Amino acid sequence: MDVPDPRWGVVLKAILGHAAMAMNEGAPDVAVINYNVFNRDGVYTTSILQKSGLHKLAAAAIDYFLTHPFNGRTEVEADNPGQVAWIMGEHWLFSRDRSWLERVYPKARKLAELIRYYRTAKGPHYVKATSLDFGDNLPPD
Repeated sequence: MDVPDPRWGVVLKAILGHAAMAMNEGAPDVAVINYNVFNRDGVYTTSILQKSGLHKLAAAAIDYFLTHPFNGRTEVEADNPGQVAWIMGEHWLFSRDRSWLERVYPKARKLAELIRYYRTAKGPHYVKATSLDFGDNLPPD
């Protein structure tokens, strides 16, 4: 990376090192300490990984998001699926990895259908933190 001062490169490496250390079995944790994953913050971490060329780590984080589309705090957050869709689009733009796209496309399509359902169907809308299912396909608690 071409930066005006060599110290900027040192800082960028430190940021990237911290983000990579927060990866916990494919999950981009909020911090190195044992927090749970917040998709919004994890998406930002994934964006750092993508922009640094660490596409395999970014893909692992996206895989985690696809199995945990509603994540964060003690209750699910409604904006999480949109954040996952956004970071998937960014991943394609940065990596152009066709094999990754072919592998995740079925889940990306289901994620888009889930978002459309929640935006257009009459509520109440129930979700499961670890499922892309929605509506009548959502398993009961």
